[in-house]
Amino acid sequence: MAIIRSFDNVFINGLITAYVVLFRSIPAMVLVVLVYFALPYVGLNLVSTNSVIASLSLLFSAYTTEIFRSGINSVDRFQLEAANALGMGSLQSMRWVVLPQAFRVIIPPLTSVLIDILKTTSIAYVVGVPELIARARQMEGVIGSVTPLIFVSFLYFIIILPVVLFSSRLEKQSRRWSKN
Repeated sequence: MAIIRSFDNVFINGLITAYVVLFRSIPAMVLVVLVYFALPYVGLNLVSTNSVIASLSLLFSAYTTEIFRSGINSVDRFQLEAANALGMGSLQSMRWVVLPQAFRVIIPPLTSVLIDILKTTSIAYVVGVPELIARARQMEGVIGSVTPLIFVSFLYFIIILPVVLFSSRLEKQSRRWSKN
Protein backbone atom coordinates (compact mmCIF):
# COMPACT_ATOMS: atom_id res chain seq x y z
CA MET A 1 0.00 0.00 0.00
CA ALA A 2 2.87 2.36 0.76
CA ILE A 3 4.32 1.94 -2.73
CA ILE A 4 0.93 2.55 -4.32
CA ARG A 5 0.49 5.55 -2.05
CA SER A 6 3.79 7.04 -3.26
CA PHE A 7 2.28 7.57 -6.73
CA ASP A 8 0.10 10.62 -7.21
CA ASN A 9 -3.42 9.22 -7.42
CA VAL A 10 -5.63 11.35 -5.18
CA PHE A 11 -8.50 8.84 -5.01
CA ILE A 12 -6.36 5.82 -4.14
CA ASN A 13 -4.26 7.87 -1.70
CA GLY A 14 -7.47 8.98 0.00
CA LEU A 15 -8.69 5.39 0.35
CA ILE A 16 -5.38 4.19 1.75
CA THR A 17 -5.18 7.16 4.13
CA ALA A 18 -8.71 6.45 5.37
CA TYR A 19 -7.81 2.78 5.89
CA VAL A 20 -4.64 3.66 7.81
CA VAL A 21 -6.34 6.25 10.00
CA LEU A 22 -9.29 3.95 10.72
CA PHE A 23 -7.32 0.86 11.67
CA ARG A 24 -4.62 2.70 13.59
CA SER A 25 -7.31 4.28 15.76
CA ILE A 26 -9.08 1.03 16.71
CA PRO A 27 -7.61 -0.84 19.70
CA ALA A 28 -6.52 -4.39 18.90
CA MET A 29 -8.85 -5.95 21.46
CA VAL A 30 -11.86 -4.10 20.06
CA LEU A 31 -11.01 -5.13 16.51
CA VAL A 32 -10.57 -8.80 17.44
CA VAL A 33 -13.89 -8.87 19.28
CA LEU A 34 -15.62 -6.95 16.48
CA VAL A 35 -14.36 -9.29 13.75
CA TYR A 36 -15.14 -12.42 15.75
CA PHE A 37 -18.61 -11.47 16.99
CA ALA A 38 -19.91 -9.06 14.31
CA LEU A 39 -18.96 -10.81 11.07
CA PRO A 40 -21.38 -13.72 11.61
CA TYR A 41 -24.21 -11.16 11.41
CA VAL A 42 -23.22 -10.39 7.81
CA GLY A 43 -22.77 -14.05 6.89
CA LEU A 44 -19.02 -14.47 7.48
CA ASN A 45 -18.39 -17.16 10.07
CA LEU A 46 -14.69 -17.34 10.80
CA VAL A 47 -12.99 -19.81 13.08
CA SER A 48 -11.59 -18.00 16.11
CA THR A 49 -8.00 -18.38 14.91
CA ASN A 50 -8.86 -16.95 11.50
CA SER A 51 -10.72 -14.01 13.02
CA VAL A 52 -7.68 -13.16 15.13
CA ILE A 53 -5.36 -13.46 12.13
CA ALA A 54 -7.68 -11.30 10.00
CA SER A 55 -8.11 -8.58 12.61
CA LEU A 56 -4.42 -8.38 13.51
CA SER A 57 -3.53 -8.34 9.80
CA LEU A 58 -5.86 -5.40 9.25
CA LEU A 59 -4.44 -3.60 12.26
CA PHE A 60 -0.74 -4.14 11.67
CA SER A 61 -0.89 -3.62 7.91
CA ALA A 62 -1.99 -0.07 8.68
CA TYR A 63 1.05 0.43 10.90
CA THR A 64 3.48 -1.12 8.43
CA THR A 65 2.01 0.95 5.61
CA GLU A 66 2.95 4.10 7.51
CA ILE A 67 6.41 2.76 8.29
CA PHE A 68 7.07 1.99 4.62
CA ARG A 69 5.62 5.34 3.55
CA SER A 70 7.96 7.14 5.94
CA GLY A 71 10.91 5.15 4.65
CA ILE A 72 10.03 5.91 1.03
CA ASN A 73 9.57 9.60 1.83
CA SER A 74 12.96 9.68 3.57
CA VAL A 75 14.74 9.02 0.28
CA ASP A 76 15.78 12.27 -1.36
CA ARG A 77 13.68 13.18 -4.41
CA PHE A 78 16.87 13.87 -6.36
CA GLN A 79 17.61 10.14 -6.21
CA LEU A 80 14.32 9.45 -7.97
CA GLU A 81 14.98 12.17 -10.53
CA ALA A 82 18.45 10.73 -11.20
CA ALA A 83 16.94 7.28 -11.76
CA ASN A 84 14.40 8.77 -14.17
CA ALA A 85 17.21 10.60 -15.97
CA LEU A 86 18.96 7.25 -16.45
CA GLY A 87 15.86 5.96 -18.21
CA MET A 88 14.36 3.95 -15.38
CA GLY A 89 10.61 3.79 -15.13
CA SER A 90 8.69 4.48 -11.92
CA LEU A 91 8.62 0.86 -10.79
CA GLN A 92 12.27 0.25 -11.70
CA SER A 93 13.44 3.31 -9.80
CA MET A 94 11.29 2.31 -6.85
CA ARG A 95 12.77 -1.20 -6.83
CA TRP A 96 16.42 -0.39 -7.53
CA VAL A 97 16.89 3.08 -6.03
CA VAL A 98 14.22 4.03 -3.48
CA LEU A 99 13.42 0.78 -1.65
CA PRO A 100 17.03 -0.26 -0.88
CA GLN A 101 17.61 3.13 0.75
CA ALA A 102 14.23 3.09 2.48
CA PHE A 103 14.91 -0.30 4.08
CA ARG A 104 17.75 1.19 6.07
CA VAL A 105 15.31 3.63 7.64
CA ILE A 106 12.41 1.24 8.21
CA ILE A 107 14.25 -1.65 9.87
CA PRO A 108 14.07 -0.31 13.47
CA PRO A 109 10.35 0.60 13.46
CA LEU A 110 9.49 -2.56 11.54
CA THR A 111 11.15 -4.76 14.15
CA SER A 112 9.24 -2.86 16.83
CA VAL A 113 5.99 -3.68 15.04
CA LEU A 114 7.05 -7.33 14.90
CA ILE A 115 7.50 -7.29 18.67
CA ASP A 116 4.09 -5.62 19.06
CA ILE A 117 2.53 -8.33 16.90
CA LEU A 118 4.02 -11.03 19.12
CA LYS A 119 2.77 -9.29 22.25
CA THR A 120 -0.67 -8.55 20.81
CA THR A 121 -1.33 -12.16 19.92
CA SER A 122 -2.01 -12.75 23.60
CA ILE A 123 -5.38 -11.01 23.20
CA ALA A 124 -6.42 -13.91 21.00
CA TYR A 125 -7.51 -15.54 24.24
CA VAL A 126 -10.55 -13.22 24.24
CA VAL A 127 -12.18 -15.14 21.40
CA GLY A 128 -11.32 -18.58 22.67
CA VAL A 129 -7.99 -19.35 21.04
CA PRO A 130 -6.14 -21.81 23.29
CA GLU A 131 -3.26 -19.93 24.86
CA LEU A 132 -0.42 -20.82 27.17
CA ILE A 133 -1.90 -18.75 29.99
CA ALA A 134 -5.20 -20.65 29.90
CA ARG A 135 -3.36 -23.96 30.11
CA ALA A 136 -1.25 -22.65 32.98
CA ARG A 137 -4.39 -21.61 34.87
CA GLN A 138 -5.74 -25.13 34.46
CA MET A 139 -2.50 -26.55 35.79
CA GLU A 140 -2.59 -24.05 38.65
CA GLY A 141 -6.03 -25.36 39.62
CA VAL A 142 -4.84 -28.96 39.49
CA ILE A 143 -1.51 -28.44 41.24
CA GLY A 144 -2.61 -25.62 43.55
CA SER A 145 0.52 -23.58 42.82
CA VAL A 146 1.36 -20.52 40.74
CA THR A 147 4.46 -22.27 39.37
CA PRO A 148 2.80 -22.95 35.98
CA LEU A 149 1.97 -19.24 35.62
CA ILE A 150 5.54 -18.29 36.43
CA PHE A 151 6.79 -20.89 33.96
CA VAL A 152 4.48 -19.59 31.21
CA SER A 153 5.56 -16.00 31.91
CA PHE A 154 9.18 -17.10 31.64
CA LEU A 155 8.41 -19.02 28.44
CA TYR A 156 6.72 -15.95 26.93
CA PHE A 157 9.80 -13.91 27.89
CA ILE A 158 12.07 -16.50 26.23
CA ILE A 159 9.98 -16.26 23.05
CA ILE A 160 10.10 -12.45 22.94
CA LEU A 161 13.72 -11.93 24.08
CA PRO A 162 15.44 -13.12 20.87
CA VAL A 163 13.19 -10.86 18.81
CA VAL A 164 14.02 -7.87 21.02
CA LEU A 165 17.76 -8.62 20.85
CA PHE A 166 17.57 -9.10 17.08
CA SER A 167 15.69 -5.80 16.81
CA SER A 168 18.34 -4.01 18.84
CA ARG A 169 21.08 -5.48 16.67
CA LEU A 170 19.31 -4.41 13.48
CA GLU A 171 18.86 -0.88 14.83
CA LYS A 172 22.59 -0.61 15.58
CA GLN A 173 23.42 -2.00 12.15
CA SER A 174 21.05 0.42 10.43
CA ARG A 175 22.69 3.34 12.27
CA ARG A 176 26.04 2.20 10.86
CA TRP A 177 24.52 1.94 7.39
CA SER A 178 23.09 5.45 7.72
CA LYS A 179 26.51 6.89 8.54
CA ASN A 180 28.04 5.39 5.38
